[in-house]
Amino acid sequence: MAEEKKIEKHDEEIDIANAIDVARNWIKKYVINNLSMGQFKVESVKQNGDNTKYIVIVSIISDIGEEREYYLIKVDITTNKIVPPLGKGEPDKEGKITLKEIDIPAEFKS
Repeated sequence: MAEEKKIEKHDEEIDIANAIDVARNWIKKYVINNLSMGQFKVESVKQNGDNTKYIVIVSIISDIGEEREYYLIKVDITTNKIVPPLGKGEPDKEGKITLKEIDIPAEFKS
């Protein structure tokens, strides 16, 4: 009898919620301490080839009158940690966002 491989099943909606939560916590801790929901917007969430990693793109307005800043945060939902690259950017005049890689704090790094 052939051995059955144990396949880890993930609920995609729960995985996406976890990835967004990790991204939001990172933003709250390292970018803006008093983050209100009006300042934080999830732009997109998509799987990154591996069924345990998600790319979360969020944007925030750090203060009144400031431009929206965009962050690309890749999250491994099995560890709830951020994996490289982590990027930050702002849209140019044509609306294209160029992300600059930034360091991941040790406590969020897998």
